[in-house]
Amino acid sequence: MAVKKYLVFNGTMTTESDLHVGASPDGDKIGGCDNPILRNKLTGEPFIPGSSLKGVMRFLKETTPAYKDKVSNGEPCSCGQPNCIVCKMFGSHKNKKPNSGLPRLIVSDLTINKKFKERLIASGMSPSDIVDIRTSNKVTRNPAIESRGLRNMEVISAGTVFDCSFKLRVQDTDNETELVNALKSLVTAVEVNSGIGSKLTSGCGKVKFDINYDKPETYTI
Repeated sequence: MAVKKYLVFNGTMTTESDLHVGASPDGDKIGGCDNPILRNKLTGEPFIPGSSLKGVMRFLKETTPAYKDKVSNGEPCSCGQPNCIVCKMFGSHKNKKPNSGLPRLIVSDLTINKKFKERLIASGMSPSDIVDIRTSNKVTRNPAIESRGLRNMEVISAGTVFDCSFKLRVQDTDNETELVNALKSLVTAVEVNSGIGSKLTSGCGKVKFDINYDKPETYTI
């Protein structure tokens, strides 16, 4: 199997609720946050790692009924079969000689959209203003013990627009339509069935994608 071309699907992702993708805690610092978000160390701007989004996509696919017998003990699928869309899209976990070939899906880090940033600046704001802090109280179930301990968490505000990019590595044995349809279904699953980041059951992480699947950038090898 050899790679014959790359298809690149660019678009945007808008947060429809607050979103938290965590970094190392800085709560030991004076005024530090218990649960900070990831930021670019040079610009200080929030970003979302492509690995976070790709991991959600793989999990959603592997928890469908079709994969209930292929995934066990929390380990990702490692069958490496040529007809396994999980191994084809994401790679065969710990399988050094898979028949599925190279992972087809490459997900870039999501960074703040340029036009969205320009609108922020025009309104007198900056990218740092899209970050808010949620505070919650730790509740003790034992009524004899007083509940105590505030926790704070940085979140990216709803309405923030990120650029996103998905690249498909098409091999000479691949059905190109199958790969594109798999990407579409995975993106939809993130929107409808999950979200991104933590605190999903507390209302965080809901997102909406806007991607043009009809006119991808094409690079022939």
